[in-house]
Amino acid sequence: MKTFKRTLLAIAMTSGVLGSLVSSVASADPMETPSPSMSIAFKNADPAKGVWTVRKLQWDANDELGYQNFVVRMAKSKCNSVDSCFKDPVANPYYDASQEADVFYYADCGRFPYLLRMYYAWKNGLPFTAVAGKSGTEEDISEWTKDQMLQGNFFPNAARDFALNNSKNGVIMKSRITVPSTNNKSYNFFTSARSIIGSVNSANYRFDATLQMPVDPDFYPVKMDRDNIKPGTVIYDPSGHVAVVYEITATGDIRYFDSHPDNGVSHKMYNKAFLRSRPAHGAGFKNFRPFAITNAKVTGAGYSSGTLVTAQNSQLRGFSLEQFNGTIPDPAGNWAKGTFAIQGRQVDYYEYLKLALATDANAKIRPLEQLKAEIDEMCSGYQDRALDAQKAIDQGLHLQPHPETLPKNIFQADGDWENYSTPGRDFRLRSNFYDIVKSMKSYNERIKARDNLIEYSGGNFKAELLAMAKAAGESCKISYKNTRGQTVTFNLLEGFLRVNRMSFDPYFCMERRMGASTPQELASCSDDETKTRWYKAENFIRNQLVKDTTVIYGQNLEELEAENAKNPNFYRYDFLYYIDKYIQ
Repeated sequence: MKTFKRTLLAIAMTSGVLGSLVSSVASADPMETPSPSMSIAFKNADPAKGVWTVRKLQWDANDELGYQNFVVRMAKSKCNSVDSCFKDPVANPYYDASQEADVFYYADCGRFPYLLRMYYAWKNGLPFTAVAGKSGTEEDISEWTKDQMLQGNFFPNAARDFALNNSKNGVIMKSRITVPSTNNKSYNFFTSARSIIGSVNSANYRFDATLQMPVDPDFYPVKMDRDNIKPGTVIYDPSGHVAVVYEITATGDIRYFDSHPDNGVSHKMYNKAFLRSRPAHGAGFKNFRPFAITNAKVTGAGYSSGTLVTAQNSQLRGFSLEQFNGTIPDPAGNWAKGTFAIQGRQVDYYEYLKLALATDANAKIRPLEQLKAEIDEMCSGYQDRALDAQKAIDQGLHLQPHPETLPKNIFQADGDWENYSTPGRDFRLRSNFYDIVKSMKSYNERIKARDNLIEYSGGNFKAELLAMAKAAGESCKISYKNTRGQTVTFNLLEGFLRVNRMSFDPYFCMERRMGASTPQELASCSDDETKTRWYKAENFIRNQLVKDTTVIYGQNLEELEAENAKNPNFYRYDFLYYIDKYIQ
């Protein structure tokens, strides 16, 4: 490992917003008060309940298998909110209404894997640990970012999270919360969980696995095979999203579930929306790091105190950097020039992953099946998007005046905007559309070239693709309730056409949230003239194909209108058009 010798920016910076920008250190005592932003989590928990008795000092193979089964059962129940996932006995076999009925379970994407793992530990008398204190380095924070902090363009907590979640050199792990801890206290799951959940976020996954740190990261990157990517494995997207694997199909497709700031849970298939990035960003698949408690004291029915010992990378059989460097690393050490090879062929990262996870060692790519699966996944994405938009309507945000300005960061804000806006999810829908178009073009070229990794026995790829796309697109139905309470339904092909009209802004009517454009469909919309101006001014944001979380917004209406006038780009989302254009 390379020794970490950088000077922490937190030491050099002054107090205040900048002083706390890159350091987020929580107490090692799980009984301390949690982050104020997490006050909703575990609401109404009775402190007299939830006793956490640690009966084992480390997780064994059976515990890990039990955790995998726990994840699979919850995900396959198709529960649609964190709270319902934990309180539905079908999804959660450990649910105990006598202790948990009044508790509100909450976790956004970065906290969801921790909540799953910690809950299972509680119910099975296992220990648990999580990195609570994290910091960045001076070179992580650009002068531009410092200027934004000084200008007040972020709330203090948002400034710290922004710096950590976007650090270009990864995050340094500094301190931990552990159950059992060294203070000999009794443990309560709800109190401990609030403290731990309030201390972790997506920055816990953003680290350079080769660095030596004050404390080891909670996770380690894994080899890309079925032994190491399995239910419970975490996927980290360096743009700030985290998901949990629950199934790998025989053909190598990965299914995951994830949570969102509004506490919703969605179920999806892994695709190119999860970006690759430099090793310091820690993108990709990782598992929880094994650990053990030594020198523990026996207290009643369980253990207390003790010393935490974490497994080192060299001790982990599944540890691997191949996600970053490739199966054929670049001799000069440039991660971006590493390549992936399988069955004697060089392929891209995503195709390698799929073929490496397939049960058949000589698996091939079947273009029509793969494209059909991706279109079906888009169908689920649009249906989930309708449910997401409805949550803002249920809160009455469409009846409130629009705020005078956009948030400074539309992807990482506070309050109602953070909970009910959908800029990140809408970006993924747009990005996924063009990923399918790119795949379609690539498959067509590889069929013509008689690529031995492609299995296609048809005689007319264009005709078959058109027929499949029409059937799949027309059979997928997306519905929403308009402002008058009437059901509006359209198919996926129409959904594609709407994607850059669908508003991410939670203060608009449901019609605009779902991309209505005709006078007939908009007739029921309650938005006034001012909101209509806001909707039109946000057009350039709805057409962005690159998610840049460092862009500062914060414009008022007139400023946004001026910005929109300078960005006239409008992209076409007509799938049948692209088949006709690119497939010859």
